[in-house]
Amino acid sequence: MPTKRRIWYGLVVPFVLFVHISQDNELDRIRVIYKSTNERINKGRSTVKYLYKERGLQWRQFSVKEYNPYSGEVDDEWRKLDSLWEHQDYEGHDERAMIFLQANKPIKVIDFVQSLSGDWELMQEYYFYENGTTAFIFERLITFQAYDEKRDLPPGPYILEKRLYFDSNGIRIKTLRSAFVSSNKEKLEPSTVNDIEVPRYRNFKLFPFFSLF
Repeated sequence: MPTKRRIWYGLVVPFVLFVHISQDNELDRIRVIYKSTNERINKGRSTVKYLYKERGLQWRQFSVKEYNPYSGEVDDEWRKLDSLWEHQDYEGHDERAMIFLQANKPIKVIDFVQSLSGDWELMQEYYFYENGTTAFIFERLITFQAYDEKRDLPPGPYILEKRLYFDSNGIRIKTLRSAFVSSNKEKLEPSTVNDIEVPRYRNFKLFPFFSLF
């Protein structure tokens, strides 16, 4: 007659294996979404809307012609957008966004937040399942705020990157964190970089600018 321990193992081990296999399948699906989304954008198969948060209160769309200059290099793209925004009187606006659409459905969002003091800036990239649920978020924080009690850190800025994976029900299934010095790419413990807490949206409908679409 099987012992209680054997019965417990017989029930738990298959369940753990099932969960692990299910998560691996979901991660593979997210990687496909990430790759296909950027391929469609790079091939000009999407349109992009530019938004800004007016005086930190209300989201508005830029009055510029829609086009898709996206090249895959986020930093270069934001520099291009800076020249546009200089002519749109965005001084004082601390948040902006790019929304990529295909057949009027969102396929990617890039949200950019900057402190008014210039101490840090945060970029978030969102990718979505077909139903608008968030599949993946890539975050990149550039900041001068970091501390290590064991040693003196090289001069900043410092980069903190996060990769957050979600299943089709909006449940986070994996998180990766890495940090490094911007100038020489020296790796850091992620905990040494002062993180910035900002909202994360599990569905496109939950973004504060959703009413513009």
